[in-house]
Amino acid sequence: MQRFFLIFILLLGFCFCANAQYHYDAGISATFGTIAAHHSEMKYLITEPVYNINAELLLPINPNKNWAYHWRGARTGIGIFAGDLGNKKLAGEAFSVFSFVEIPIFKKHSHKIYYRMGGGVAYLTSAFDPIDNYHQIAIGTHLNAHIHFSMAYRYKFNKIPLSMDIGFNFNHFSNGGIDKPNLGFNLLGLNYGIFYKLGNNNIEHSNHDLNFNPDNKLSFHIVTGIAFYKNFVYDKKYYTINNLQLYATYRCNYKRSWGVGTDIIYDTSIPDFYEDADYNTLKNKIRSGVFLCQHLHFGKNFIFFMQLGCYVYNPKPVDGFVYERLGVQVKLVNNLNASIAVKAHAAVANGIETSIGYTF
Repeated sequence: MQRFFLIFILLLGFCFCANAQYHYDAGISATFGTIAAHHSEMKYLITEPVYNINAELLLPINPNKNWAYHWRGARTGIGIFAGDLGNKKLAGEAFSVFSFVEIPIFKKHSHKIYYRMGGGVAYLTSAFDPIDNYHQIAIGTHLNAHIHFSMAYRYKFNKIPLSMDIGFNFNHFSNGGIDKPNLGFNLLGLNYGIFYKLGNNNIEHSNHDLNFNPDNKLSFHIVTGIAFYKNFVYDKKYYTINNLQLYATYRCNYKRSWGVGTDIIYDTSIPDFYEDADYNTLKNKIRSGVFLCQHLHFGKNFIFFMQLGCYVYNPKPVDGFVYERLGVQVKLVNNLNASIAVKAHAAVANGIETSIGYTF
């Protein structure tokens, strides 16, 4: 925990050294909550309430980035998370560095209601080991992905550069199925925070080119990706999951696109899951599905996407016939882009996918 406060002080020092014309907000918040036991076998791990602390830095708004205007004055930020997981001895503690976007729902004078979504990389001090730590059945790796969502009310004081936050948050830690076990931790909590404003000038957004008028509202996408997966806790073998997506999206407005597409998935883990030599044929390694998707656009180069799909051919029915995908996409050059996403079945991860795509 001492390292946490050291990094927080360094963040504050960075803000004070920054150009004073920009408006930073540096803050610290505390959360009281619990672990959601989404699997009954996890209940014995959760013996105490969860306490965690966040150090956060809201970055200045670039007046030339109109995406923030269309998202009602949204801002980006970085955070540091530190806290326990309901049982320090068995479940351990979590430490994370993550980024987020803060989007207002309501904003007037000193009052603001907002939500945040983001993610990062986390280190969990306790991971499953078949000899030394076999009680830890939730996570099989120390290094994990961190997904963050929160909603809060902020009150800004008039005569002092302080604001107060109160709300709730959700933090999820998982390795995406790269190693087993991977039940994951879901933290639900109420949080209270204090922010200090650094800088005197509230930069206004430029008012040019605010109307949405893209050259092409209809886009077509081809994406190919790969993920790695383990079937069982004591399985030493890693399997590859290759994916090909073809889909189309329609840009409704500056912020959002909707689309439909199809998945063709080559999953080498399926035959060994059933431990049946006769199952090891090409038709039992192929999955195919159709999906609906939503793209949330933050400028021209960054997309947060969600997909909900249904298999039309699935040789592994134990996973169910519905799947989800959640990820981010970044434009590289011209029409080429890269993405990272988590694919899941009923919130159980089926691998972290890294993909390359082309949009035309």
